Amino acid sequence: MNKKSPYAVVAPHILPEPKKCALKKDSFALLADFSLETVLPFPLGTASLQSLFPFREKGGLPFVVEKWEESPSPEGYSLEIGEEKIVLKAASERALLHACRTLKQLRNGTTLPCGTIEDYPSVPLRGFHANLASCRQFEGEETRDLLKKMGKFKLNAFLLEYNARFPFSSHPLIPTCNAFSREDVASFERICRENCIEIIPLVQCLGHNAHIRRLEEYAKYFEPDCPDGTKSAQLCPLSEEAFSLFKALTEEILEAHPGGRYLHLGGDEARSLGMCPKCASFAEKHGTGALYIDYINKCAAFAKSMGRTPIIWDDMLSRHPELIDKADRDLVIMVWDYWTTMDPSPLTVFRPAGKGIVLDRRIAENDFAALEEPERLIARTFGRAEDLEELSNANEGSRLFRKYLGKEFPLRCTAFPFVDLYLEKGFSVLGAPTALGNTVDDIYGLPNFMRFRKNIYAFAQKCKKYALPGMITTAWFDFAPELLETGMICTANDLWTK
Repeated sequence: MNKKSPYAVVAPHILPEPKKCALKKDSFALLADFSLETVLPFPLGTASLQSLFPFREKGGLPFVVEKWEESPSPEGYSLEIGEEKIVLKAASERALLHACRTLKQLRNGTTLPCGTIEDYPSVPLRGFHANLASCRQFEGEETRDLLKKMGKFKLNAFLLEYNARFPFSSHPLIPTCNAFSREDVASFERICRENCIEIIPLVQCLGHNAHIRRLEEYAKYFEPDCPDGTKSAQLCPLSEEAFSLFKALTEEILEAHPGGRYLHLGGDEARSLGMCPKCASFAEKHGTGALYIDYINKCAAFAKSMGRTPIIWDDMLSRHPELIDKADRDLVIMVWDYWTTMDPSPLTVFRPAGKGIVLDRRIAENDFAALEEPERLIARTFGRAEDLEELSNANEGSRLFRKYLGKEFPLRCTAFPFVDLYLEKGFSVLGAPTALGNTVDDIYGLPNFMRFRKNIYAFAQKCKKYALPGMITTAWFDFAPELLETGMICTANDLWTK
């Protein structure tokens, strides 16, 4: 029997875009006619499926759910939607949830367009980050809403950074007045479980601990204050008391979020190494870099003792390439770059020479005429014009780095070249673009969404090209939570599609 849909036929927009999708325009399945059969032992997915449609209890047309044994991914699913039978195959609980999200986007009332879909992600770990300490507009409800939307668009990891917003009981002076309640923390855990999202806690092991240093009771754990009077936010890497503090805070967060694979140690922007007398003496004998890598390896060993794989930001290693071979090989290196938007790129981050974002001097001398937007605005706002050939010979680390910059150097550089460096050194690498960071190039008072959009896309392409295990898009600043949704959806789509 040929059924005609009572609704106008429009091409559905499915996000993330499926790998294979062939839908018919002239036939549809009326879900009220179907009964759910062959339910798999996936309770979350089954409950989600049952909530989507008014299935008949019995006697209806077969809506069959099967295990997809031949799926190319643990998150793969397929749909065969016919007028008289529907077959859904799923490789796992999470895959069945993904299929439900696709069905919900396909649904028009109680109808589905007939056709086939075969779908699975291109990148295994697809995550989003929120620094809830700096994103102060994220209260409990906003955080729960973000997590639900991450599930809706098939993201599977949340990099969760509390700092002073976790309700610590072991150190009750640290939580601030806007700390989350125990009920909030439990709700984050519950929503992530319901959406098969893995929580990756981020606990700062070294720098970025101003939320603790604000309390004089903890001053003894930190490097000396800066000459201008600014309080140091960096724990002393030779202080056993400081390390014990880090362990205690970490253990409490891991107890609230059990069962995950990873622990992010932070470890970035450690700019006060060797400041206290004890550290200065150590650095004089062994080098400042040894202070860093010995402490990071110590923290990595602790993470592994807790059953977690340690992750660190990459900037300190990329600034000191001589440290790389001394790093624990179980460390996962998370490469962050918020300015690269194309491959090859006119901009690169030249940390081995002690520089930030640089571009070839000839591009700047020509008033950036060779660049299009948003690269032109990024170059003018963030870039430093340099003789890149000269810079690539500045020191041993720079000469090592030069080989990863590509054939078009110095006018164009390989996008995210530190990925190439760490992979060659045998590390597992995660990508880290941004959905909201370094926002001094705001446009009409709003973030430069085009920069973030292209940054996320370019990094996703690198992840797929190099078969990286994952990418987590970061968010740092205190904007309205709704402004993160574009970056979150872009992340979900770009890491899923071909």
